Amino acid sequence: MKLKTALFLFIAGLFFGCSSKEMTKKTYTLQKVPTSFTQKLNKNEKSFLLVSLNDLNSQLSGLSGQGPSIGGLEMIDRYLSIVKQVFQGENLILSTGYLTQERSSQEQRHYVYQALGKLPIDGIGMTARELSAKESLESPLINSNIYDIASRSLLENNNIKPYRIFERAGLKIGVLSVTPPAPEEVLNGLYFDDAVASILKHYKDLKKEGVDLVTLISHYPPLCETQSPQIEEERKLVCEDESILKKILKRLPRNEVDIAITVGQRFSFGKIHDVYVMNTPGNGLYIDLIKIVYNVEQKKINHQKTQHLGPVLLCETFYSLTKDCFIGNSHERFQKLKETNFEQMPASFLGEPVISK
Repeated sequence: MKLKTALFLFIAGLFFGCSSKEMTKKTYTLQKVPTSFTQKLNKNEKSFLLVSLNDLNSQLSGLSGQGPSIGGLEMIDRYLSIVKQVFQGENLILSTGYLTQERSSQEQRHYVYQALGKLPIDGIGMTARELSAKESLESPLINSNIYDIASRSLLENNNIKPYRIFERAGLKIGVLSVTPPAPEEVLNGLYFDDAVASILKHYKDLKKEGVDLVTLISHYPPLCETQSPQIEEERKLVCEDESILKKILKRLPRNEVDIAITVGQRFSFGKIHDVYVMNTPGNGLYIDLIKIVYNVEQKKINHQKTQHLGPVLLCETFYSLTKDCFIGNSHERFQKLKETNFEQMPASFLGEPVISK
């Protein structure tokens, strides 16, 4: 989607708030590997990097205008490939699904699914939108609560599994995915089981497989929002009383889920009932990252050492002045960038150039 500069600035301001405090602060970037990753862990600790890509909604072209290009298939592929390169064997990349728009044609869906098959994604939470692709989508889907009524069994095949287990940095990580019922017109003999009942059932299976941690992909909007997402020391997760995710996590026995990746167009990262929650606006513009440190002796996450690193905007280039591709709705920031004629420089991520020379 090629947008005019004015429209791009409007969208940037809509999604990315900014205050003068962030005028010279690099925002939504991770240019270098954090020093915390180079610090030696205790002998009973292990760590890995969890990365999420949310709600693609068929947005494969990204945003472009007078400023830096952001997002799209090429940038998603490049940023995820850098993660795989830098953190070999110590990364897990998950997608929340909602790969296409609700009213996408079969031709559009096929194009998106073909493109996604080339991305280095380890697992995708299945939603009603992916039902039409259950035979053709070759990416690893996860379905923990959609049942086929005729066979009275979970909907699964070679590409769709009720859960997946990944071994990273000596840890076994189980991944579940629950989604709310689909609209009547796409049910077609399907039954969507209760989220909590499904999690409890598959948790037993995961424990039999010897998993250390459980990550939940939840398609129930959290109705939570992180205040001051750009300023780490001021971040605070606030949830509405109607938050279904909050109710689900409250119903679960303690420590059955360690991390929840959610959906929706809000910044949501923090903890709900001691579960790490991470969500960023989707449309192929962001990835989110969290460094998980796990104590194998105590069999739990070390909350003091675990670090949320994202969200990261998928910038092709940076503004030279701010070393990011963020504008926001700060008049001061816009004016300063305008004085430099919006001069740009090559973007970098985790110490690697985004665009190879």
